[in-house]
Amino acid sequence: MRILHHYYGSDCSRWKDYLLFAGIPLAFALLIGSADFKLGNDIINALITTASIFAGLLLNLLVLIYTIIIRIQDNPNKSNSAIRKKVLEQTFSNISFCILVSILLVVFCLLEMLGNEYICMVIPYGIFFLVPLMILTILMVLKRVHSLVASEF
Repeated sequence: MRILHHYYGSDCSRWKDYLLFAGIPLAFALLIGSADFKLGNDIINALITTASIFAGLLLNLLVLIYTIIIRIQDNPNKSNSAIRKKVLEQTFSNISFCILVSILLVVFCLLEMLGNEYICMVIPYGIFFLVPLMILTILMVLKRVHSLVASEF
């Protein structure tokens, strides 16, 4: 729950952010789910593979960001170290949230593969919600990491 609090409860949260990161995935889920799109085993397997790979890569990035935060705390000589530390902490929260979404996506896909009649009525909506949410969050992490690296040069 702390990950969700840091992700949705940051200082920079505005209604546009909520619309982008909750409204668009919800609209996508309702649109695709109501179109009676069936998730085949090939799609489920591809989603499980993709989410697992991204979770692993994001865990490595999380360790890297943590190392940079520790290094900034040990050497606060730069004039913009407070701003960089705040951006790094927000990026850390974004990466943690994206890992959580990846794990949830894998769990939802595995539940979909079970084929229970009642579960299969609801789970596709969750999958259709989590996929664009994960993509948007990865894009946000990419933007933040790019701005952090670009500020070094």
